[in-house]
Amino acid sequence: MFAGSSEPSRVDALVDESERGAKEAMARWEQAEIEAKKAEEAAQAAIDAAKQYEVRAKAADAELEQYTAVLAEARDVADGCKATRERLVEIHDFLLEYVSEPRRDAAIAGLEPCRKAAAKPKKADVERENAAMRKDVAATLEQQFDAAFPDERGHLVATVKGEVLDVDMPTFSGWDAERSQNEVDGWCDKVPNFTSIALRNRSGSFKCKVKEPPKEYAARMLRAAKLDEPWTSPPGGPKPIPAPQGEAERAEMERLIGEMKTTGDAMEEAHIRLDGAKERAENAIAHFEEMVKEASR
Repeated sequence: MFAGSSEPSRVDALVDESERGAKEAMARWEQAEIEAKKAEEAAQAAIDAAKQYEVRAKAADAELEQYTAVLAEARDVADGCKATRERLVEIHDFLLEYVSEPRRDAAIAGLEPCRKAAAKPKKADVERENAAMRKDVAATLEQQFDAAFPDERGHLVATVKGEVLDVDMPTFSGWDAERSQNEVDGWCDKVPNFTSIALRNRSGSFKCKVKEPPKEYAARMLRAAKLDEPWTSPPGGPKPIPAPQGEAERAEMERLIGEMKTTGDAMEEAHIRLDGAKERAENAIAHFEEMVKEASR
């Protein structure tokens, strides 16, 4: 009664064996995929590192080229002050960003005669601009009053008298003495470029000193133009002086290129192993499926 039992047992054993083989092949396939992914990431990281280094190297070369060109331009400008006031300040500010070194310091100091020459017309420009500004302030004050008190339009007349703003309101009675003084004080707080502001209305005469009188305002405008202080002793800036690439930089680039080749070759080898593992796994799965069919017959 047990004569035919050995054949099913042999088939079952073959099925089990093929199943184990398929599982092992799939595990090796999965491991090969992991290793291929790691190899791809390593290769991409090497490419990114090389590209970033190349970008930095090109930027360093460009900065060196610009620095050299601006040094040459500074020396050329110093010979006769052949530059606009704006370009003169741009050259000064650019060189001022770098640490102190003889060529840079000499180039900046050489521009000092040009700074002096540029400061004179700038002072005249500031004076003209300040005079125009005072007139604008007077007109704006009248407009603001007319907008706030449309029924009293024209009752505030602001007149610039040298460096004093004179405000007449002879027919306006809407402000008492306290309000009038508060208004004047508010103008002095907000409006620069006058020595004082005077207000006269039906409540009396009121006056205040402006917080930023014309001389201080003009000095601030000159400081903003960066022409007020001598350039003969320039302070050092935060940036290092640009330098050409040397052996160390070239060696680093060669190392990165070598790393790209090494990781690229490793990635190709990992993909070859992955293809092989995939093929073997697919064959093992097909064999297992065939053994299952065979056992079911």
